[in-house]
Order: sequence, then C-alpha cells, then structure tokens
Amino acid sequence: MQSVECPNCHKRFAAHEEHNGRQVRCKQCGSPFRLTMSTSSTTHASKPPDDALEKRSDSVQRKSADPTRRVLTITFAIASITVLCMLSFLWYSLRSQSAPPQTREDSMPIVRKEPELQAAAPAPKPIRNTQRDSADIVAEIEPSVSFIHDEGRSSGTGFAVTDRWVVTNAHVIDEMLPEDVKVYFPSLSNSPEKLIRVLHFDESRDLCLVEVTGKHKPIRLVKPKEIRKGEDIIIIGSPAVGPELILKNAVTKGLLSSEVVLEGKTYYQISASINPGNSGGPVVNQAGALLAVVTSKASKEEGIAFGVPVGDLESILMDVRKQDDITTRAIDEAHLARVICRRIWNRAVSHSRLMEIYCVAMQKAIDAHLSASDGLELARTARAGAADLDAERQESQALERSLRRLQKASTIDSEVRSRILELWACSQEIFRYIDDPRGSFDSYRKKTIELQDIRERLGNRLSIELDIELAK
Repeated sequence: MQSVECPNCHKRFAAHEEHNGRQVRCKQCGSPFRLTMSTSSTTHASKPPDDALEKRSDSVQRKSADPTRRVLTITFAIASITVLCMLSFLWYSLRSQSAPPQTREDSMPIVRKEPELQAAAPAPKPIRNTQRDSADIVAEIEPSVSFIHDEGRSSGTGFAVTDRWVVTNAHVIDEMLPEDVKVYFPSLSNSPEKLIRVLHFDESRDLCLVEVTGKHKPIRLVKPKEIRKGEDIIIIGSPAVGPELILKNAVTKGLLSSEVVLEGKTYYQISASINPGNSGGPVVNQAGALLAVVTSKASKEEGIAFGVPVGDLESILMDVRKQDDITTRAIDEAHLARVICRRIWNRAVSHSRLMEIYCVAMQKAIDAHLSASDGLELARTARAGAADLDAERQESQALERSLRRLQKASTIDSEVRSRILELWACSQEIFRYIDDPRGSFDSYRKKTIELQDIRERLGNRLSIELDIELAK
C-alpha cells in the first residue's frame, strides 16, 4: 500500500501497488487520474507526469474561475429583483393617483353572496286598547248587554259571557223570585227572556251567573296584561232615574283610576258617574273587551265607582264549567231558598212594625182618655194611605207559588224547609193582625210581642243555615 495524492483536490489516500499505472478516481472528489507510484518503499507518491500536471493546472484554473461566475450570477439576480420592485412600486403609485379614495367599507374584502329571499318583516303587534270610536264600541257590545227586571221590585244590568250565560251582581237578584225575573236585551228585542237556573251565586264577591232561554253574543274578556291604569273606559247599563224612568243601555264614559282593597277584596276604582240600575253592567276598554263588572258607588262622593276585576269572573267561569249537574242543582235550589227566606223575612219585619204602630196609637188614645179603638182607627187610616193591599196580595201569591217549588227541592234539608214554612206562617198571621186588628189593647200588644219573638227565633236560625244576612 502507498499513499497517493489526488491532482485535483490534493487529498491523499492509500492505494495498492498493483493499481500503479491504472486510471483511478479520487475517493474525496471523484476526479479520475492515472495512478503513478514510485518503486521505492517511501510513502510519498512519485512526481506526476507532465500530462497530469497539465490537467491539474486546468482544474485549478476552472476552480479559480468558479467563484467569479457565482458572484456575477448573484449580482445579476439582485439587480433583477431590484428592478422588478421598482417597477411594481411605480405601477402602484400611478394606480393610486388615478383611483378615487377608498372608504373603510371600500377597503374591506368583498364577499359575494348568492341573492337571498328576504323574509317579510313581522307584522307589528297590535296596540293594546287601540283607540276606536265610542259609537263603534257601543254598537259592538250593546247586543250582549241585558236589562234584568222584577216587576214592582228592583232592576239591574247584566251581560252575556257565553251564548246562554249572563253575569250580573248578586245583589241585583238576591230578592228576585226566579219565576218573576225578566231578562231583556234592549238593543235586540222588547220581549223578555226567562231565567232557567242560577249557576253561581257569591254574595261576598257580589257576582252571579245565570242561564237564560235565548242565545246571545258574548263579550270578550280582556287579558290581565292588557289592563292599564288611566285608560279610557265605557260603561253600559240601565240606571233608574226615578220611580217610572229607566234609561236602558245608557252609555257612560270614564277612566280606570286605580286598584283598591275593600274589606279584604280587590276592586277597580272607576272615575265615572253611575246610578242604581248600573249594577252588574260591563266596564269595557277602548278595544271593547271587558275590564270589570260594576258593583257599587261611593255613598258620599259623585264620580267614584267600583268594579269587580275581570280576573275574578274568569275564575268563576272556570269553576262553573267543571260543575256537575248535582252541584248546579244544589246552587240553584239554595238560591231559591235564600230568596224566599229574605222575602218572607222582610215582609214579616215590615208588618211587625205596623203592629207596633197600632199599639202606640192605641196607647196614646187611652192616655188621651179615648178608647183604644179610636187610636187604632187613626192608625189604620194612616196605613191605608201608605200601603197597597193589592200589591200585598200579589206578593203573597208569588211567595206561595215559590214555596210549593221549594218543597220539591231535594238538595235543601227538610228541617230548613220546615222552618221556612214556619216563618211564612208567622208572617201571614202578622199580616192578618194588621189587616184586621182584633181583641183588646192588652191582647193585641201581647200578640205583637209573641209574633216578633217567633220571627226573631226563626230568622236567627235560618240566617245561619242558609248563610245569609237578614235585615233587622
């Protein structure tokens, strides 16, 4: 083995002597050259021949020329890039000067979208209580308003909440015998309808729901969220302005002023003028929807009235719809018993006071050294000018007719029915003693006290059993 030197890269490497004179490649750079070894054992390679020196010289020249070529190439590339940049800058400057200035929106990237079908804008929500002409509102709700009447006694207002159900105040019909109740719808007909039965009766809330024979358009009930303090209202009713004059379906305008609590119950305070006969009438807003039921007015102040909120009426309607026939029958018969008891009681109280007047008149006559009969005659003359005997007899006939119906009321306890009959007998006897006084002054006074005691005992018992308050 001998160490030889590559004539191209001048690196040394070991080679076998047997390769001497052959063409070999440098293990470092791969350049071919002819291997020439000395015959001595020295480790240095012999002097290369002339042609090898020439090749080496050419290689050195090529090597020395390569760096210059690379420098030129790099210089040319840099110059080209510089020229391109300058041309781009010049083109951009010229374009900017010719184009209009861009806004922020113009400079934002443009995103093309497919055309879309624009959904229609939602319809505006209806304004609550949209102002309408009062005449239109009245024309809309008037067919639903009723006039409730009992010939010779009292009257009030009501309105339809279903095709056959009519709402009114409890105090409007609390002394009306069902057979005598007449329900008119003045804007539709002059012919009265009959009351079929009482579906609900609540004295504490002063509301009553009855069923009538005809079919009618109901008034729409307002939603609680639509009620606004200070909104304009309309009241329709049939107020009585005298013993002979009733203004049927009279219209009154006012305001819903506030909400108040009276005796633990909530009412709407209404700024409007109402009169007896408006009770039970509807209070509607400017959309024609029911806000309240007229129930009372301030006793000493004009223009202040109160109404039962529509929410209470809605609760009643829900309860009545759930009632079975037995419950409804019990409510109807209980109402009949209460009305009969009140009517008999009031009649007995009125006649008992006349007996007391007779006793006082006879006592004054005796004190004036006259006979008791003289005083009684004077009292009877005064009574004749104030009492209507025909009306008294008609009242007796109506009560007897209702009492016969009451005796068939299976939901009323038999003892309660018996006590009502006892009260009726007491009332009849009192009436006979004022219609035809008899006996001496002492016996008449004694009878007066006796009948009053019977009346009081029966009245106290019935007021508890029927859950009613009887006038004193």
